Amino acid sequence: MNESIKGNKRNREPGQNTLWDETRAEPYLEFYDNVITQMDLEAFDIKTMETRDLAELCENVLENLKETDIKYRNYSKVHFPMKIIMNYESYPDPFHAGDGLVVSVMMSKHWNKTWGGEIITYHDTEPEDIVSAFPGRIYVSHGTPWVRIQQPNIKAEIELEFLQFRLAN
Repeated sequence: MNESIKGNKRNREPGQNTLWDETRAEPYLEFYDNVITQMDLEAFDIKTMETRDLAELCENVLENLKETDIKYRNYSKVHFPMKIIMNYESYPDPFHAGDGLVVSVMMSKHWNKTWGGEIITYHDTEPEDIVSAFPGRIYVSHGTPWVRIQQPNIKAEIELEFLQFRLAN
């Protein structure tokens, strides 16, 4: 593919517009294990939760995140709590945090890494990092680079479940 950069504009092929980041920032994704335990996951069924309950769960995750890493203590309000439920036929949209952060929590209770569901970061429309899906893992993406949760493959015996919310500066 022949691509050229002219100022801040770039000649792109169709379909790449969604993963282009005008700032050309490097992806910055952190993840935290053992903040949400298997027992915590067993206590929640996000498939049946209403928006108010999801918001409360997101606030609890934020409090746990603050205890784990002090840099999150400046954030006090959860924005846009949502659940993401996927199977192998799902086609998840990429997302980015803009001026803030996107927190994604893998809520599937019993997940086999051979089933897919990885978190993929992008730089200049190309995959940059691939991080495995792990029950209870918290992923925090920063800034404008695009991120996508890969749908599970056909071998997955259960649906992939994520809790997701935004934090703004």
